[in-house]
Amino acid sequence: MTSKPTAFVLLDIKLEDARAAMAHMVEIQARQALLRDRHGPLYSVQEHAELLALNLQGLYTKLEGIVADLLKEIDGDLPRSESWHKDLLLLAANATQDRPEVITETTFKLMSELLQFRHVVRSRYATELRPTDVFRNFEHAQALWSALRADLAAFVTAFSAPGR
Repeated sequence: MTSKPTAFVLLDIKLEDARAAMAHMVEIQARQALLRDRHGPLYSVQEHAELLALNLQGLYTKLEGIVADLLKEIDGDLPRSESWHKDLLLLAANATQDRPEVITETTFKLMSELLQFRHVVRSRYATELRPTDVFRNFEHAQALWSALRADLAAFVTAFSAPGR
């Protein structure tokens, strides 16, 4: 039996951390819906959105870090430009001579959208966020979480294939 490369062991650990962050956001969403349904006057859509926005930017940072760490381990380097966040996603979405693509076009688009949203969250006061944008990005984050896990599993399988 061969052991997993260190990069893939760390990937599993970091994905578990991201899973916990995603579960926390789902719990926030459920509790806020319960508050709204059972105690309407105590519910604030703005506070609900602020809670999710803060957690969304944290989740994106975790997911981007997972992709960055994997690429650094395999490719040996990361983009250093002013637009390195976007460049990182472009790099991950494209195969190289040494590895298959890490993320699909769908995941690339979802990560790009959440990257833009994270920028908005970090550059505005929470009270300036539009709840509809936050809730839409929460839905994107759920789709991203599923897509990224599938992409990373496919990547590990392809990268670990005999004769690669």
